[in-house]
Amino acid sequence: MIYFLDTINHILKTWESSFYTQPVLLVTLILALVISIRFRKRHKGLILLPYYLILFIIEILSDYVAAFIYYNKIFNPKEFNFVCYLDYLLTVIELLTFVIFFHSEIKSNKLKRILVLVSSFFCIYFLSEFFLNPEFPSSVSDNTQSRVYTLEAIILLGGCSFYFLEVFRKFPNINIKEESSFWIATGLLFFLACTLPYSLIENYLRKSHYQLMLNFYSIFYLFYIFLFSMIIKAYLCRQRKLTL
Repeated sequence: MIYFLDTINHILKTWESSFYTQPVLLVTLILALVISIRFRKRHKGLILLPYYLILFIIEILSDYVAAFIYYNKIFNPKEFNFVCYLDYLLTVIELLTFVIFFHSEIKSNKLKRILVLVSSFFCIYFLSEFFLNPEFPSSVSDNTQSRVYTLEAIILLGGCSFYFLEVFRKFPNINIKEESSFWIATGLLFFLACTLPYSLIENYLRKSHYQLMLNFYSIFYLFYIFLFSMIIKAYLCRQRKLTL
């Protein structure tokens, strides 16, 4: 019973440090998952989205499981930090989810080839960082995760740029606010643009201002909530084909 209360206390402290954005994100993820499955035929370009959402939900819940394991002294998570592994895997799944989306929306074969090329490079880099990180095989170092996410964000920002470049160069006479792909790309653009600055200074904050880093991580949760809210809106939009 004491261990259970310690686990609950850990969860509540985690929520408090994120200004309660983490539980809101969890609810948003579950809602987005239900809607993405219900309307899965509306966005064939988001074929990986349900799997990405499931992994994201598991990743958040795994932190609670890790706390329970730690307080019950089943084993020390530091010996094998499965939460870090899930978080690291989530990065590459996130990239592939949105790269496939952009690949389905962008018409230019040249831009598509660039996306495929940089994504292939990222996958190689992802694996090399994984095996060469100083904490392998027990965990994935924070510095490694930060570098990999930063590169992922830059690549996806490129995908957003390609999408908006095509849309606004050959913009037809329609109400773009009714285009579901526009809401997805806009949500992703805001998420990446607003979290990338934090990622660039995360390693510095970890060394010099650790508690501040934990509090600032709520920025990620906040803009993830925004991103998945935009994705939900996209699924609920009337389906109209954008001719480029």
